[in-house]
Amino acid sequence: MATLNLNTEKIDKLYIGGQLICGGNNGYVKGDIIPPGGIKEVYQTNEEKTEIWNKQLENNTIRSLVVDDEFNIYTAGDNRILNKFDKNGHKIWEYRGLVGDVKGISVDSAKNVYVVCGLTVTKINKDGREVWKLNNFSQSLSSVNVDKNDNVFISGNDKTLRKLNKDGQEIWKYTGQTDIKNIKFDNDDIYISEYNTIKKINKDGQEVWKYKISYGGFESVDVDSEHIYYCDNDKLVVKMNKDGQEIWKTRSFNYDNNAVIISENGHLFILNRRALYEYDENGRRVKSYLDNSSMGVFTMDNKQNIYVALSDNTVRKIGGKEEFLGYEILKDKGDK
Repeated sequence: MATLNLNTEKIDKLYIGGQLICGGNNGYVKGDIIPPGGIKEVYQTNEEKTEIWNKQLENNTIRSLVVDDEFNIYTAGDNRILNKFDKNGHKIWEYRGLVGDVKGISVDSAKNVYVVCGLTVTKINKDGREVWKLNNFSQSLSSVNVDKNDNVFISGNDKTLRKLNKDGQEIWKYTGQTDIKNIKFDNDDIYISEYNTIKKINKDGQEVWKYKISYGGFESVDVDSEHIYYCDNDKLVVKMNKDGQEIWKTRSFNYDNNAVIISENGHLFILNRRALYEYDENGRRVKSYLDNSSMGVFTMDNKQNIYVALSDNTVRKIGGKEEFLGYEILKDKGDK
């Protein structure tokens, strides 16, 4: 088999499987200027996480915190103001029309923001202007999540999960046995957690599967393509398959857990009142962050960076250090 050394041999064109990889009349050559739309910076992120920044984004306790796919940060707290910040913590806008205690924030693909507080769910557009507001609920709302198709799911103290379209019109509702605490998506399926039961609901609002524990109660649930992860109100953390069979379980130290998030590399992050813990795929604790801090809420962006709101009104960003690798050419010369 012949070997081509691209470091020593000059070529005019390179084809792999019939596809032109480089060279030819339309290829860039030394001295050409590549326009901004035809190139992007490429970075490699170290999986070892450290604190990247620490900012006081608000002057009140943050109750809900999310990050969109462009790394904008959204917060709302006891002052009932929704804030949008850029990735460096600089405020872009604020919305002051919230009514009641904030329970959740979610963002759709167009950067519209949905907030539940009290008896109300509000939609705010990407520029901070109100689009619509629904307040026809009999009991307080507790969570809001938007799926990949921009459907809006809300739950509350009436034991009901509602699916709305982007205009706020109800598509269906599912009523359970107790208040619904969490909503997570797995493709078109929805996982909800009640006090002591996890349920799988299909896209049409029909119950498919449920898993019940006889002790404690669920605090937080997350899912990946193969597994379900949960923490309860008695320091227990569990990984199980989607047939409800436990793979491992462990107890955290000192304090009850508040929330769990699974990362792309299979590591589980668990927040309790005094620290953030990282567990590997086998349930071994590998690291802790922000030890002996007074923790609030946390979230993760699509680069696996973690954002934690503390009771001192600061937000800490924790992630891997990025190393600049170079530039990727997105378009061939002459392409529009």
